[in-house]
Amino acid sequence: MTNQMIKKIWGFSLIELATVLAVVGIVLSLSLKLLGSTVERTQRTATRSLVESSIDGVTGFTANNNQTLPETLADFRSATKSDTDVWNRPLSYIFDTNLNDLLCGATSTNITIKICRDNDGNDGDPCTGTGATAPTTINNIAFMVLSGGANFNTQTANAPNPLSNVVSGITTNTTINTYQLAPSLAPPKIDDYINDVNRPETYDDIIAWVSLTELQQKIACLGTELNIVNNELPSPVNASAVYNAEIVASNGFPSGSNYGWCIEDPSNILDLSGLGGTITVTPNTVSIQSDCSSFAFNPISPSVVLAGNAVADAGSYTLKVFAQDQVGKIVSKTFVITVN
Repeated sequence: MTNQMIKKIWGFSLIELATVLAVVGIVLSLSLKLLGSTVERTQRTATRSLVESSIDGVTGFTANNNQTLPETLADFRSATKSDTDVWNRPLSYIFDTNLNDLLCGATSTNITIKICRDNDGNDGDPCTGTGATAPTTINNIAFMVLSGGANFNTQTANAPNPLSNVVSGITTNTTINTYQLAPSLAPPKIDDYINDVNRPETYDDIIAWVSLTELQQKIACLGTELNIVNNELPSPVNASAVYNAEIVASNGFPSGSNYGWCIEDPSNILDLSGLGGTITVTPNTVSIQSDCSSFAFNPISPSVVLAGNAVADAGSYTLKVFAQDQVGKIVSKTFVITVN
């Protein structure tokens, strides 16, 4: 048997061995890349779950603490299952400090979120640059929770510094940009956070938020909707009959407190000064106006009483009653009093 035959039977040539090793290296490289992508996706999914769990925790804390959002790090930690993401970095919590005075009665907040998108991957600001679509603006955000993502780089403006404080209270009108960018389009690098080293990278912050209306619904504020209880007012039998009716407001914020009142009386059947009509309004500080739409309300009583004699002439008389709670919400109801 020749040496050449033995070589072919018992081993590889150097060229063949190098080829095999190159192929194995390529396969390993692709496998590691795929494994890395899988691990990162798993980590992001797990962190998003933690962020959303924190959203639920903050909502529950608020419902159980007299409609008060967490204000301190201790509050936030007590509200959440974990205050760190899967990379062991602290989650950041941003909230409107003004809501803790009258959350259920609030109609607006200081926080606005702008979602910026980039459709072509060109350089430039994804909110205003070439290729950017019109950003989506979401007003009246109550609070938000975020993670800096896998790059260990918080890129969202107005977030607290995760190395020193994870709670940030917003006291003035603030717009926070977030980004939904397609990685396949090589999106522009972002770093809106100014309280650390400027390190623009592909935006990977993981963020969730709750609007004011959503929070009010979740903590059952809807049960406090301000309303005027009466559906109608009694009509006197005749013009000389004694008249008595109470108009009652309910709920609003704070529920059961004094309300501001204004009554539009185009027929002048109500008498505050002893002149005009013959039905007296109590309290006598209730305002009688031709137009209550621009009237400055003051809380005076939980109800209004109309009492006295009916008007002199038979007919139908319209009253439009306005009630305002102590956070400025106004409701109105129109009543018709018919005198035979």
